[in-house]
Amino acid sequence: MMFPSLLKSLYTAGPLPFSNKDFSITLIDEDDGTGAARRERVFKVAIKFAARADLHHLRMFLQGKQVDAPQEALQVLDIVLHELPTSRYAPVGRSFYSPNLRRRQSLGEGKRLDGEAHDVTSWLLSLWDACRERGYT
Repeated sequence: MMFPSLLKSLYTAGPLPFSNKDFSITLIDEDDGTGAARRERVFKVAIKFAARADLHHLRMFLQGKQVDAPQEALQVLDIVLHELPTSRYAPVGRSFYSPNLRRRQSLGEGKRLDGEAHDVTSWLLSLWDACRERGYT
């Protein structure tokens, strides 16, 4: 299994069957239904072995035998642990959002989930309910 990072790094659970490899990947835009020509982009990719991630220092840090946190090991773990949620959910900053958020959904009590403005919509509806309960409307 491979774990790509946005920092131009690639981490694998085991060794790859090569130490260096160059290849091209062609991506074609999805059909938008307008009949317009789909854009085709070619990316050149080069993979080369750089180093093994040393988790020994992380083990020592977690055992309290090392004072400073090993940043490289923590970065590798961060990338690997984000791989599964990133493949299932839309990452925004350090949060993950379900692709189902784009559909209108009822949350009950007059609240609804409305696309990407779900936090604002829910908050405004709660504020409206509170104002109505206090007789401000």
